[in-house]
Amino acid sequence: MKKQGIVILLAISISIILFISYTKAGNKYNDNTLLKIGEEKYLKFLWMVDGAFNDSRLDGEYSVNGKKLAKDSKIFTCDYLKNNKLTCVGKNFMSEFSNLFSNNISYESVYGDKLTYLWIKYENDNYYFTNPNRCNINRMNLNQSLSIKEVMDNKVVYSVTVDDNDMHTKINDFVLILENDEWKISKATYYDLCEMEYYIE
Repeated sequence: MKKQGIVILLAISISIILFISYTKAGNKYNDNTLLKIGEEKYLKFLWMVDGAFNDSRLDGEYSVNGKKLAKDSKIFTCDYLKNNKLTCVGKNFMSEFSNLFSNNISYESVYGDKLTYLWIKYENDNYYFTNPNRCNINRMNLNQSLSIKEVMDNKVVYSVTVDDNDMHTKINDFVLILENDEWKISKATYYDLCEMEYYIE
């Protein structure tokens, strides 16, 4: 009887541990929480790829589902060199980049076309950015919407809807994965001032 009791107690303990682990993996987040996380991460993403470089040059800022990025979340900044509005020096770049993007994303894949064009350069312990501002077309629409498309264990796929300046609707996937208990970007799309598409994954 004692052996059976120990076996039963052990089986119950294992079941509880597995249940707790499963709950921690994905089920502790409801749709409302995941939507808020997605909105915040996507706003930070837009700031990292566009907002920080155009904040002092263009009117308005990005909104996602009617929400805007809080000022205290704009930790990454890029200061232009004297009167030169083409090149700026990034501050708090790598720490913010690592906090936002998953390990499979390199900054070269975010700030370039993965083939020939790269608008980030690391030199003398600084990150320099060459803002692609030679086109007369404005950046992609400031008002965007985001919705949950699919929820999986440790992964959420969002659908982003963008109405560009020519009134064409573009729908892209935005993907977050749970990495070391933090939600991080593993897939995204953005458009530069020349309306070139950049696929990040």
